[in-house]
This record gives sequence, C-alpha cells and structure tokens, in this order.
Amino acid sequence: MKKLILGFILAIGAMITFSACSSENGSPSDVTKAFYEAAIQKDFKKAMDYCCKKDGKLLTQEEKDQLAGLFQLKVNNPEQKDALKDMPAKISNIEEKIAEDGQTAEVKVKYTNGEGQEKEDTNKCRLVDGKWYMEVDK
Repeated sequence: MKKLILGFILAIGAMITFSACSSENGSPSDVTKAFYEAAIQKDFKKAMDYCCKKDGKLLTQEEKDQLAGLFQLKVNNPEQKDALKDMPAKISNIEEKIAEDGQTAEVKVKYTNGEGQEKEDTNKCRLVDGKWYMEVDK
C-alpha cells in the first residue's frame, strides 16, 4: 500500500513538473510573458530559450549565448543607461492573435518601463515542434 501511495505521489509530482515546464511554451502569450519576465530579471540566457529565428529554426546554444551577451553588455555599459530606462520593469497586459494557419501569432505586450511610463510592444511568435517561440532577428 505504501508503495502504491508513493508511486501515486511521484506520478503527480512528475505531471506538475512537466506541465509547468511546457506551459511556458504552451501559447504565444505564455512564451512572451516568460521571455519578458526573464528579461526583467536580467536573466538573458533564459530569455533566449524562448526565441527562434524568423525561419522557424531554433537558436543554437552559440547564438543564444551571443544574443544574451549583447543584452548583458547593454546592461553593464554605463553609456547605455538611457536605453535601459525603456526596458520593461513590469508587465501589465498581454493580448495574442493567432493566425488562421495556427503556426504564427502576434502578441501585444503592455508594460511599465524603468521610469514608470506605459509602453507597448508587438512581438511575432511561431509554433516550432509543438511549442511557441518568439521570433528574433539572427
């Protein structure tokens, strides 16, 4: 009986873990929110995990590292402080519109920047191997 209960608890734990991981790429809104939250935390390597190229190919680890490094350089460069003021500090709203083919989407994000101003971005997302990713220029 104890083995049955323990097995049941482990199975539930695994389901929760896998569903939490997959929910970050479960919809265009989910992946966009995860990207912005990672960027707000200045975890640019994690943010790059939610990105793909415009042609639908996933970024290589080298490409992810390069892009994350560029973001990090901006954060660490005192001359870029004005540009950093425009970075998101808090997400206030996300709206998605999935294309008829179900393979691409546009996601509008409203956020508050570092100076307390309301801003809006529109991001393109793409479905790759059953998961949503934000498109980046690479």
